[in-house]
Formats: sequence, C-alpha cells, structure tokens
Amino acid sequence: MADDKSSSVFDGSVTGGGSTGGCRWNPTKEQISLLENLYSQGIRTPSAEQIQEITTKLKVYGHIEGKNVFYWFQNHKARQRQKQKQEQNHSNNIFYYNQFLLHHKSIPPQPPPPPLFAPASGNNNG
Repeated sequence: MADDKSSSVFDGSVTGGGSTGGCRWNPTKEQISLLENLYSQGIRTPSAEQIQEITTKLKVYGHIEGKNVFYWFQNHKARQRQKQKQEQNHSNNIFYYNQFLLHHKSIPPQPPPPPLFAPASGNNNG
C-alpha cells in the first residue's frame, strides 16, 4: 500500500529524474502564496490525495508536479523548525548574558596612566 501512495505522490516518477530531465522547479509567487496559506492552516504533511489536489490547483499558476508539493512541505517544515531553534538559541543567549551582567559586578574603569614626561612650560628657561 505504501508503494501505491508514493507512486501517486511523485506522479509515477519515483525512480529516475522523471520526464523533466532534471530541471529544477521554480515556483511562481502564486504557488508559494497558496502553499504558505495551506501550511498556516495547519497542513504539515499532506496525504497523497491532498498532494494531488494541491498539485491540480497549483497547475493553474505554472508547471508543478506532486513531488514538488511533497518536498515543499517537507522543506518548509524543516526550515520552520530550524528558524524556531535559532530564535530560541538567540533568546537563551540574551537571557544568559543579562543574567551574567546582573550577577557579576562590573570592574570599575581604571584611571588613565600618568604621562611619561611632564609637558614643557613657558616659564622654565632651562
């Protein structure tokens, strides 16, 4: 059963590069907008049937295959997780830096060193 689903997801091009000759999919703005909208509605891992429906809707705006939809959702989910992790790390870094500043007394600034020689004054005939 799993093999049947994967073949429908990839429009019959599970092995090899498909009939496009290895060309990279370049989504249109409309396709990206619709995909992002679906993602924001909670679709994270669409079923094979959903992928076919989405692909059919997106074909109106330009070339697309089921595998493009499948991989877009996988990549988008992974990038969102990466972004969330980076934001969390950034927040943690700020938190720990602020804790450091609060709990460690800062070293008072040192006075400037004395001059190496006294400047010559006009009163000294010397």
